[in-house]
Amino acid sequence: MEFKDLVFNFITGIKARVLDGLTLAEVGQILVEFLQLLVEAATRINASGDEKKKMVLDAVAAIWGVIEMGLPIPLWLKPFWGFIRSPLQHIVLAIASGAVEAILANFKARAA
Repeated sequence: MEFKDLVFNFITGIKARVLDGLTLAEVGQILVEFLQLLVEAATRINASGDEKKKMVLDAVAAIWGVIEMGLPIPLWLKPFWGFIRSPLQHIVLAIASGAVEAILANFKARAA
């Protein structure tokens, strides 16, 4: 299965859960599961490490756009969501970037 198909299938699979609303624990679970799947798929792609990492982070940005629809935002925070949304996405992508490195190291250690 191609990388893009993998991303599309995963996003399609979580849309129903997202529309029901998510807890923060579910958001974390989805992101970790998605990152592991992406890194494993990226290890099979013939590209440089930087290109692979960019592909994974682009996919995380795409899934974040879907997850964001189901975030449990407190009512008092909703008026500020427009200001918080972009910085939160940057934080999620920064965390994902570090997680990609950790997951990749784990895959390499298991392969050795």
